[in-house]
Amino acid sequence: MTQWGKVVAINSLTAAGTTPLEIEVDDLPPLPAERNLAEGIKILYQTCQLYDLNLVVGTTRLPAHKVVLASMSRACCEQVQKAVKEFQQQRQPASPSNTSSDTEKAEKAPPSGSDAEPEEKAVEVHQEAATTSSVEEVPATSPPIYSNQWKAPDSTAPVPAVPSETHSEPDSEKTAAETPKALEVPLSATRPELHLDIASPEAARALLDLVYGLGTEYNISSDAANEDVLRLATQLDVPCLQESATRYLGQNLTCQNAVSRLQTCKEFGLQEMYAAIEEEVVCSRDALQRIAAAEEVIKFPEILQGLLVRSAEVHVPIPNVKEGKEGKRKRAVEPKTGRPEKMSKAPSGRAVAGGGA
Repeated sequence: MTQWGKVVAINSLTAAGTTPLEIEVDDLPPLPAERNLAEGIKILYQTCQLYDLNLVVGTTRLPAHKVVLASMSRACCEQVQKAVKEFQQQRQPASPSNTSSDTEKAEKAPPSGSDAEPEEKAVEVHQEAATTSSVEEVPATSPPIYSNQWKAPDSTAPVPAVPSETHSEPDSEKTAAETPKALEVPLSATRPELHLDIASPEAARALLDLVYGLGTEYNISSDAANEDVLRLATQLDVPCLQESATRYLGQNLTCQNAVSRLQTCKEFGLQEMYAAIEEEVVCSRDALQRIAAAEEVIKFPEILQGLLVRSAEVHVPIPNVKEGKEGKRKRAVEPKTGRPEKMSKAPSGRAVAGGGA
């Protein structure tokens, strides 16, 4: 090929696109941070902001947010609504119907002693009734519900005064009905309280850790607390919490806690975990022997019966070697049936006599 008067081979020509090119690229701008509602609620919980509900377990109160708990399930929403309704009923001021009834009684009261009562005393009675009614109609000032977020709740709410006019003894039925309410709801509550029917505060903390996404590990220190977690998950209808507590039953399984965990599975209807623990016990000869000899299993006859049935299903019979040898000996001693055996012929010309030649 001729190029500018010079012969150049084709393979020596530079093809288009083979020369490397460089392009300068500036640093990309940082991506805008996306808004994450779950992360924001988690930060609010960790920084103790805008608490509006208390979870009460015995004497322990754990602050939380109503909206977060109510969003977990329908049962949680109903429990939160019930707690808020009870709290609002307690904070309502006294109705003015009592004051009006007092004034009517004062007006209709018959005169004591003489029929002609001085008008000055009647005017004083009306003035006293008017002043007391005006005072009682004005509710006492109380602190806002969501104030003092970082303070103990026992020093914020006012203590209602006990009326001095009530000298008569109350009825026994009325006091028996009102006493539980006074014990359940303390006078110093500054926010609604959701009372949980469990004994371990650790179970309530496990619920809050799950609700707010505080870590992926399930941290429970005892089997009793895990049972409260299962009970709480059943009451509030939280399947993911029940799943975490169910996995805990299959971890760190020993001969000492196997029977109690089987009973827990039976109590809460965890059939798959019950079958897994039962199979693990039956397949280990030493574990089965120790559990069957323990006194604890006698308290649960259904569990003992299930272990026995499961052991019978897994059992493989071993043939008896002694019976096999005795059978062979008997067959060797038995005479053969059929034609009689032939006698051996004596040698010719000689008599066979026993004892001589």
